[in-house]
Amino acid sequence: MRATEVATASPEETEALGAALGRAARGGELLGLVGELGAGKTCLVRGLAAGLGIDPAHVHSPSFTIATEYRGGRLPLTHVDLYRLARPDDEEPLLRDGL
Repeated sequence: MRATEVATASPEETEALGAALGRAARGGELLGLVGELGAGKTCLVRGLAAGLGIDPAHVHSPSFTIATEYRGGRLPLTHVDLYRLARPDDEEPLLRDGL
């Protein structure tokens, strides 16, 4: 696993970074985004969607559903928000079920 920290200066720059990552994706990548509420995680995912050929207007924070899958692009995109989980172990069933 490799960690990279990136700072962007605007929502547009964040989406552009996501789009570049989406265009570079080959399938099977797992990106973990860490940040406070409002930090731009979903903004980056909208860019990822665009880079994959998925309409970014459909991307919303999955805070209430925990996971949302988007199809219709060249690769599927699963957006997971673990913010609401009470304990780190709560994510284990999600991972076990192939997320």
